[in-house]
Amino acid sequence: MKASNKLLTILLASLLIIGCSVLKNNNKRNKQKELHDARDGKVYRTVKIGKQEWMAENLAYLPEVHSNAEFKNRTTAGYGVYAYDGNNVNEAKATDNYKTYGVLYNWYAIDSCDICPDGWHVPTDEEWQELEIYLGMPSSEAGSLYWRGTNQGSQLAGNKWRSGDLSDDTSFGLSGFSALPGGSRKYYSGTFISGTYNGFWWTSTQSDSINAYYRIVSWEKSSIARNDNNKSLGFSVRCVKD
Repeated sequence: MKASNKLLTILLASLLIIGCSVLKNNNKRNKQKELHDARDGKVYRTVKIGKQEWMAENLAYLPEVHSNAEFKNRTTAGYGVYAYDGNNVNEAKATDNYKTYGVLYNWYAIDSCDICPDGWHVPTDEEWQELEIYLGMPSSEAGSLYWRGTNQGSQLAGNKWRSGDLSDDTSFGLSGFSALPGGSRKYYSGTFISGTYNGFWWTSTQSDSINAYYRIVSWEKSSIARNDNNKSLGFSVRCVKD
């Protein structure tokens, strides 16, 4: 009996040490800070992942907002809030979708406007790859198109997701990046799609004169996709520190 109690004590102590070690390692990765945007007073959570510091929320800078008809096939800076079809910035900011998911930008807003706060920028495709590789994606896969890696999507995800392979993975939410299913906006109609199912984020890197690279996290996959598509689409943005 004494031997059993001694063994149990040793096992419990070992589990405590392991648990503290895991928590310590996660805290090293997930150092949370705050970023104050002087333009509109918005305060963002940020997170240090590897050598990079990222916004832990979608960018919500909204100098103007465009209706579906105005956003359609737009080749100048375009701004939208999921499911809002109008032009009133204050109305758009009052919606739950704005408060939760931020703003959907076309790529021209990234290219022609300084949409990130001072000292921050829209990440390049290479900076996204650096993030993914740090989270365990093989470097040989990082430059590929479509779904790559293993559980990097799950690591990057936050709350608000439907139940599926993304949230069922044991690594769900570990990075502190808090990716959200903010949906997207179609370039050929200006209407919205995929809200609460998928999240899309632009890079600042174009693949050609019409298309640019972006990332997708989906409720039904634990991995993350790298694609390129029309610059007039509306996607979310995460800024990274200079």
